[in-house]
Amino acid sequence: MGQQIQQGDMFCEEIDDIPHEAVECPAAGPIVLATGSATGHSHTIDSSKATLLEITDKAERFLRVQEKVDEIHIGHHKPVTFEKGAYKVVRQKQWSDDGIETVRD
Repeated sequence: MGQQIQQGDMFCEEIDDIPHEAVECPAAGPIVLATGSATGHSHTIDSSKATLLEITDKAERFLRVQEKVDEIHIGHHKPVTFEKGAYKVVRQKQWSDDGIETVRD
């Protein structure tokens, strides 16, 4: 199993390769992986070292890290390290009395 990174409502899992139908999302600054729905903070990564890709109709997001990123800026969370590779970016889900919902961070 590859690297797994979890911070609040964001989870990234290393995968072998990004699906060919994923399209690059151009970034004019830091890449926003997720925005905390409770506090409004953002989980961001340096766009000079990584690329965000998306399959819009499936609501799937992927991250290609070109070189090791020693720090990811995650609002009030501690920094984490992404090794070079491909990752699937997932918003965490949880069960509640109302059913499945996105984790609020």
